[in-house]
Amino acid sequence: MVWPNFSDDDIFYQMVMEGSDQLVIEGLGQTYGIPSVRLTEHFAHHRETVSGTISPRLHYTVGDGMHPSPAGCRVAALALEKILKVLPSLRQAALAGAPFQLEQQNAVEAAYRLGQTKPDYSRIYNYQAIELESVGKMDEAMRLYRQAIESDPEFADGYYNLANLLFRNGQVKEAIPLYQRALEIYPYYAEAHVNLANLLSMQGKVGKAIEHLRQALQIRPGHAPTYYNLANFLFSQNKLKEAVKNYELALNYQPDDAGSHHNLGITLRRLGRLDEAAKHLGRSVELRPEEAMVYKNLADVLTDRRDYDQAIRNYRHALEIQPDYPAARANLERVLQLK
Repeated sequence: MVWPNFSDDDIFYQMVMEGSDQLVIEGLGQTYGIPSVRLTEHFAHHRETVSGTISPRLHYTVGDGMHPSPAGCRVAALALEKILKVLPSLRQAALAGAPFQLEQQNAVEAAYRLGQTKPDYSRIYNYQAIELESVGKMDEAMRLYRQAIESDPEFADGYYNLANLLFRNGQVKEAIPLYQRALEIYPYYAEAHVNLANLLSMQGKVGKAIEHLRQALQIRPGHAPTYYNLANFLFSQNKLKEAVKNYELALNYQPDDAGSHHNLGITLRRLGRLDEAAKHLGRSVELRPEEAMVYKNLADVLTDRRDYDQAIRNYRHALEIQPDYPAARANLERVLQLK
């Protein structure tokens, strides 16, 4: 199954055989009796069913024109399901052209030529750095990330990965311009927008952080953690209704996320929507029964609703988990007096 490339207005393939519309990989498959199927027809058909004009790059990939988004995965999975049903006939057709025949030598030669192009040393250094970082050799990894950037000053991944390493090392000021440089080179780098937003928020630049998260969601819609982070930032700016909307979007894509249920409940309480708040905080308790704070916050809402018996039960549960919880103990004593 041959994955295509995606631009803003087209779905296409690269690495075509010279003087032919056959792909190099298809030629190799034919040479050795391996069936191959293009996905362009399946994506084109799906594109026709989508209302309005869409960018294939933004709709079917994470924004880089190659790696699939959730929508791209769904189209590919449905295509594969159809392909598997006719795989025996595809295999027979492929085997009919094998074994290797002289006229198919050009496919092998084309593949060989592709392998003889000058190595992309920036990517080689980057991959080596990732491996070193994974085994804790941070200084060596940092050196290789810098070599990747020196090898290709337009290599966005090099800036992004070096920024990540610096961030994890606590070097926030040094990481920020590297994320910014990655985004100058490749504005559709969703992960860079998200990480830059987190660093900007740490510097108190929450407004700019919100802008970057919104951009990340334009590139990669449907990403629950990004909706969650955006909602948290909006909450911190007292934009409660917008925060509610984004917590709900996070839960739309990740229904059992305890953090989203909890923070949505807190926000709804601030808005006076107590029944909804109790519902979401109750779900958070179900998902995180080991956390005292969740029980305490649910009890606060129940107190607001004058459901004192349930509030007392939840305050006591919070104190069973964390006996030295002053807020829970003080609120419990207050409710006992009210009752």
